[in-house]
This record gives sequence, structure tokens and C-alpha cells, in this order.
Amino acid sequence: MKRVLLLLVIAAALVRSRGIDRPWSHGDHNGWGGAFYSNIARNYVRYGYLETRFAPVISTGNSPPEERRYYLTHPPFIGLAVSVAFHLFGEHEWSARLVPLLFGLGSIVLVFRIGSKVASRENGLVAAALFSLAPLETLYGAHVDPQGLPVTFFALLLLLAYEEGRPLVGAGALLLGAGFDWPIHYLSGLLAFHALFFRPERRRWAVGLLAGSLILVTSFLLYARFVAPHPRQQYLQSTPFDSFLFWSGVRVPPDRIPGRPIETPAPVEWLVRMASHLDSLYTLPLLILAAFGAAASWSRGGPSSLWILLSWGLAHILLFPLGAFVHDYWSMYLAPGLALAAASGLARIADSLRRARTLFLTASSTALSLFLLTAGIRRVDSLPREPAALGTKLHELTGPDEGVLMLNPLDARDAYYADRVIRDGVNRLALFEESLRGSVRYRYFVVPARVYRDRPRKPLFQAVGSCCRAYSFEEYYLFDLEPLSSRAPPP
Repeated sequence: MKRVLLLLVIAAALVRSRGIDRPWSHGDHNGWGGAFYSNIARNYVRYGYLETRFAPVISTGNSPPEERRYYLTHPPFIGLAVSVAFHLFGEHEWSARLVPLLFGLGSIVLVFRIGSKVASRENGLVAAALFSLAPLETLYGAHVDPQGLPVTFFALLLLLAYEEGRPLVGAGALLLGAGFDWPIHYLSGLLAFHALFFRPERRRWAVGLLAGSLILVTSFLLYARFVAPHPRQQYLQSTPFDSFLFWSGVRVPPDRIPGRPIETPAPVEWLVRMASHLDSLYTLPLLILAAFGAAASWSRGGPSSLWILLSWGLAHILLFPLGAFVHDYWSMYLAPGLALAAASGLARIADSLRRARTLFLTASSTALSLFLLTAGIRRVDSLPREPAALGTKLHELTGPDEGVLMLNPLDARDAYYADRVIRDGVNRLALFEESLRGSVRYRYFVVPARVYRDRPRKPLFQAVGSCCRAYSFEEYYLFDLEPLSSRAPPP
């Protein structure tokens, strides 16, 4: 059994590491998250942990301290973990992807352990196979993001520690999981509820889990306030509470993400999109088997761990319907529960066959695993891969001590490859002149060609166009500010 599990982990590693060294590209969530959090990790390496106060700095290039901006929507552990990989292996796309990849492989082992404990080693192995080869895991198995594989790993470890009565392991899992992202606290609450009402011998766990989550959340909020007390230092003026209101759909300002308007979907539209996400990332056969297995488990008083995991995954979707609508991978916390439920469903069907049980279970789980693998690879191969050409071009045209002014925000992927100080939102002449008087020597001003052609008489465009040579690159005009920068007074 252990040899089969090892082969399964190796197979999952090979599948998830396809294209592990590819550049961060436009067209899917992997590229944005990889570039965004790799830039944070690069800043830890560049400035040091003490200078950044262990906080995620999202500014690019050699930004002066007073110009640095912080991303405090999520705890900092994903950037810190990737920075460790950068220290060990150098700054590469593959070394950043190695972090979630390893957590994902560890999660396969934990799914096996949980399945073995609540049912049988046979069920645990089937659940691990379905979990490891689901299209979601193939597509996002190396996704660099605070949400996802690191949190899943520590959540599964917390659940296993609860089932086995190991409080120190549970405390460590909660602490480390909370360092990556908030969803582990939903699981903490669910386990506390279960301990209070269904496991009298575990009631001390309820106190520890609730107190631990409260202390960790409060500590991070105080820490965030200390790191960046002024809103201008924060990314999009975003605090965890602000992010909660936005992605839950409670408050969706139209200018929350410039250039990327997001509206709260109608209920029917949301249901259709969620059905599409689930079908694409888990496939209909797996979902049907999971529904059957969950129903059978409920009717026979099956293991509570299954229902706790399913409730955990649903909680994230229902708490943040807008987030789940925009990001298909926000259903990721359903993956362990669905895999365990589907394995239970297969086992129920196999039990009814009696003599052919072993043959059916082996053949059906193998066939379903191969189907899931094929569907996942097909999804990966269909993704658009648009290179971050603008960022690469800006890096080539500028020196390490130069910056770039932007009319609109620069995409995270282009910003990562530009690796220059970027000031965006420069849409008025006064802001433009103020930027030139600052401590950073800005060399280029980037304007979307369509915007420039639509408003050629805008005072800012007239001032820049009258003195600075423009280069056309893809859908942008790059104005060379050398004549203005050379006349700018020294700081």
C-alpha cells in the first residue's frame, strides 16, 4: 500500500511540474499569482526581513522606503516561503512553484491518512488518487498563492491531529496555516463546534481552537496596523476587512480594481458559473460519485471528518460568493472532502458486488483517475500563454536606478519582469510634474495607444508629446522622458 502511495505521489509530482519553469504569463490565475507573490519574495531577498519587518512589499524595483507599498490582505507566509526558496535555489519561476508543489504532495499523504483512519487504507488510497489527479490539482498544483495548497496541507494536518488527539500538532498546524491565509480559521471553528456538541472528550479542544484563532487574527491585525499605519502605504487601501466586504459582495466599489470592473452577479448567473467551475475542475463523474458517497455516509452515520471537510470547502464559497465567481480555484477547499466522498461512493458500489468487489474497485478507481488526469492535462494545455512583453521591454529600456510612469496600473506579470520602480495613476499634468521632482528618475511614461488617440488634446498628453519622443510598442506609446528628466532638479 505504501509503495502504491509513493508511486501516486511521484506521478502527481510529474504531472504538476509540467511547465514548472515557464514564465509568468497573461491569461490565467497562475501567472498573476506567481508574479505577484514572487515579487514580494524578491523584495524580502532584496531588502532583508528586518527592513521589511517581515511584511509583504509589493513595490517593484529599488523603491525608496517611503515609496514602498504593503499588501496586508493576507498573512505573509507565502511570500516568506518563496523567499526561502529563492535564497536556496535562486530567483526562478520553478523555485517559486516548488513551494506550493511540495505542500500539495504532502496533502496527498494526509488525505490518505485521513481516509485510512475514518474508513480503511483501501479507501484512503482511492481518495488520495482522486484528490491528486483531479483537474483542479493538475491546473493549480503549483499555483503560488496564499490560498490553496499550503492552507489545505495545514488544515488536513489540523483535522488529523484533532481525530488522533494530538494537541501540540494541532496547535502547530493552526499557527502555520494561519500564517498563510484566513480559511483555516473556518475549520478551526467547525472543529470547535464539533468538539462542543459531538465529542465531549474533546471539549478542551474547542477552547483551544477558538482562543487560538482569536489570538492569531487579532495579532495579525495589530501587526498590519504597525507595519503600514497610513492607507497610502497599503495596496488599493486594502485591509482584511475591506477585502472581506469586497469578495463577499457586500461592498463592491466600481473603481476597486482600476481597469478591471467587477459587478456582483445575479443569483442565477452565480449558480451557472459555479456549476461550470465545479464541472471543469472536478468533472461530473467525480461530483456524482461524491454526492452518492456523501448521501450514503449520511444515511449510515458515516465519519464526521467527511462532513467537516465538505462544510469547510462550502464555507469558503458561501462566505465569498463574488470571490468564487471570479476565481474558479476558490473551490479548492472542497477537493479533499469531494475525494473522500467519491472514494466512499465507489466503495459502497463495490460492496454491493461482493465477489467482484476488489476487481471493480481497482478497475473503477484506476479508470476514474485516468479520466481525471486526462481532463486536467486538457485544461492546462488549453490555457492562453501570453508573455509579459511590456514588462520585459521596460526592463530592457531602463536601468536599475530608473523608473517608469504609468497612466494606468501595470499588470502584476509585467511589473514583475520590468523590475523597475513603477508609479501608476499618473493621469494629470500636476501628478506628472510632481513625479519628475521626486527622488526617483523616471525614464518612460507609458500610455495606452487607444487612450492617447482618443484624447490627444489632454494637457498631460500635449505637454509630454511636445517634448518627448514616443515609441510604439504593441498597444502602448512609450514616451522617452530623457529631455525632462535631465532638467529635473536634484532631490
